[in-house]
Amino acid sequence: MSAAQLLDGAGITLHRHGTPPSAELILTPGAARRLAVLARTPLPQLTCALCHLPLSDAAHDTEAIAYWKRLEAGQQPVRAWTL
Repeated sequence: MSAAQLLDGAGITLHRHGTPPSAELILTPGAARRLAVLARTPLPQLTCALCHLPLSDAAHDTEAIAYWKRLEAGQQPVRAWTL
């Protein structure tokens, strides 16, 4: 199941296109609450477990919206060969 399918199933509107690891998913507080219900995990525990999951305060508190944000070049992972 893709992230888009998971979010759609939770009733969260997904804007923009992107995929990890070159982009991160930003959630509104309403979307985070819906994800917590889907995961059957209280929101404080979910935000503790997913501490790098940023929440957006740009939208109204009740809107369930997620969007992809492209990572800066210095934050993107690179392929490395370790011997």
